[in-house]
Amino acid sequence: MLIPCAVCGVPVESVRNTRRVCPDCQRESRNQSMREYSKTHKRDKRSTVLKTRHGITVDQWQNMWDSQDGECYLCGTTMTRGGGRSAKGTDAVIDHDHSCCPSGKSCENCRRGLSHRWCNDIIGRAHDDPAFLRLLADNLEHVKWVHERPAWKQR
Repeated sequence: MLIPCAVCGVPVESVRNTRRVCPDCQRESRNQSMREYSKTHKRDKRSTVLKTRHGITVDQWQNMWDSQDGECYLCGTTMTRGGGRSAKGTDAVIDHDHSCCPSGKSCENCRRGLSHRWCNDIIGRAHDDPAFLRLLADNLEHVKWVHERPAWKQR
């Protein structure tokens, strides 16, 4: 038996003559509830993520931020307080030694500090190997130096 959706009026198949809501309205209601919950419980969510992944509280994260004056411990420039999974490369993330804890988690032994997401990605892609990063920097400087010299001095 078809009955109208209680929200939008679109015909919906009724099961046992109970009041029904169409799938689109159910989805929108669920999404709206999640958005409202997220707005009112943002600190709780952040607290849970920090505690679960890194074993620290929001206050401990704030202490890390304050002790670094909001600057990336790797490059020394200012970070933003992104939080969550923002794509902004300037967002502060907790850097840690991946050989200690799995990706996305850390402990007090392997946490190194707050860094830009981009800086953290760079050292992660270099497998946390300072020698490899120095080699890349040396080669980059060498190539730049070669290209800046006049052609007659490159021999």
